[in-house]
Amino acid sequence: MTFFVILFAIVSIGGVGYALIMPMMSGEAKVESRLKTIAEGKTQAQTQATGKQEKDAVRRKQISAALDTTRNKKKDKQTLEARIGQAGIAMTRSQYFIFCGLAGLGTGFLVLTASGNPLMGLL
Repeated sequence: MTFFVILFAIVSIGGVGYALIMPMMSGEAKVESRLKTIAEGKTQAQTQATGKQEKDAVRRKQISAALDTTRNKKKDKQTLEARIGQAGIAMTRSQYFIFCGLAGLGTGFLVLTASGNPLMGLL
């Protein structure tokens, strides 16, 4: 008698498992999703095309925004002469470079005399 109870339990568990797993194994779930898209009036190609168009539109917007920022950076870039004039300093470009070189040499000399190390003066 217990043998038949155990056999009945095993068959019942197998039947429930078969009922749950069979739609996935047979592709019935895919059929249901296809029927749903057909009921909505869209084909799979239309659904894919819509997704591709949306991705392309987002990509175009990103590229356009990147191009706009690079164009704005080029417009905002000032020449050295304009920056010197904006600082209120009355000197030419060559005078500016001569002054910077002399300032570097003077700083190097000060470090050399303060530390006594020639390598520190070169840095």
